[in-house]
Amino acid sequence: MSLTPSEVAVKPHLEKITDTSEPVIENILVKNDREFLEKLAHEHPIDNINKQDKIEVVLNKSFKRMHAMSSYFNGQSLQRKELQELLQDPEKLDMAKSILLNFELTKVNFAEDQALARVYAIKMLAETTREGDSSVVYEVTTQLAEQLDQQVQQGLTIQQGREYDLDSLLDIAINQAEINELTDPNNIEYLLFELGYKDDMSTELVQRYDNAVFFPLLKIHGREKASEMVAQVITNN
Repeated sequence: MSLTPSEVAVKPHLEKITDTSEPVIENILVKNDREFLEKLAHEHPIDNINKQDKIEVVLNKSFKRMHAMSSYFNGQSLQRKELQELLQDPEKLDMAKSILLNFELTKVNFAEDQALARVYAIKMLAETTREGDSSVVYEVTTQLAEQLDQQVQQGLTIQQGREYDLDSLLDIAINQAEINELTDPNNIEYLLFELGYKDDMSTELVQRYDNAVFFPLLKIHGREKASEMVAQVITNN
């Protein structure tokens, strides 16, 4: 179909806008990021982070910087950059694992910021999974589940928030699983055992594994099939 004279006149202007819109948007984003980071540098100065600080001090400063990014529209991207920088140092990754597995030490090291530290330690572990290494998440999930299960089995109360730490780690691992791992009950069973699930776990812990695997299966298979598959794998209900 041929264009009308008015459409012919408008077309070059449309092409010009289309050709240049992406760089313009990119430039605006870069400018906004720069302005936001300059403001952030005043509130959480980077020069306050130095090699002489203990690792927990460095991480706490970085965690607060990333938390401040949460309200910014491009904050998730900026957080990922900072997470990737932290993960360049294996000692910082080891500290992230310790934050989640040594609750009493975390309270000592981070005091009133211990809940924030656990949130961003989990983000560090999630970033390792996004980068293709799920082993750290599997390791910490298994050890945390074992700790919490022992507490429940001994009649002790799980420290506030730690059960949600386990939920978050399970979600990270299961949501990063290959789709074929969630279509075969044998694969699902193997995945859960790799994540620390045991048949003799307390009911409270079993329910958390049940929930973690049920909802992803629900999206793939629907409620009836998802319930059937979970029942084949998790028998201690």
